[in-house]
Amino acid sequence: MNSSVRNFLYDHPEHYESAYPEPNEETPEMCRRMFARFLAEPPSSILDVGCGTGRDLAVLSRDCPDCCGVDYLGTMIQYARSKHPALHFQVDDMRTVRLQRCFGAILCMGSAFMYALSNEEVDQVLDTFAIHARSGTLLVLDINNAASYLGGGSFKDQTEYAVDLARIMREGI
Repeated sequence: MNSSVRNFLYDHPEHYESAYPEPNEETPEMCRRMFARFLAEPPSSILDVGCGTGRDLAVLSRDCPDCCGVDYLGTMIQYARSKHPALHFQVDDMRTVRLQRCFGAILCMGSAFMYALSNEEVDQVLDTFAIHARSGTLLVLDINNAASYLGGGSFKDQTEYAVDLARIMREGI
């Protein structure tokens, strides 16, 4: 992972949820449906690898208070801790984090897994998932399908979003 990558939303996580709003808690609701479908009972613990602002984990903690979020970016973890002080968040690398415990569900959402760029890094992240799993643990892994960027015969080598800071400040978003 390259910590020198600059990204406005990573540097200013207070604006992340404005760029990626989920007013109806779609991602946690999808996770709950997956828990109901694939687990005999709701998970008693959740690990969110690449937890970002902690928004999804905070919603899921209403049902499962034993939640842990890990993210590579200190800015995201600092923000998550400020917004959700009752939850455990830590800065760590998904390739090497070892929490010395297992979880009932492991999440890796928001395309975080795609930051594993080599076969070796993919293997390391999969090892992280395995080390934190026990028999029956559900892994929910969000991966963009690269082919979805090829529709219409053009490849999107860059995706850009605009953040209207004046509107955010004006409307208190």
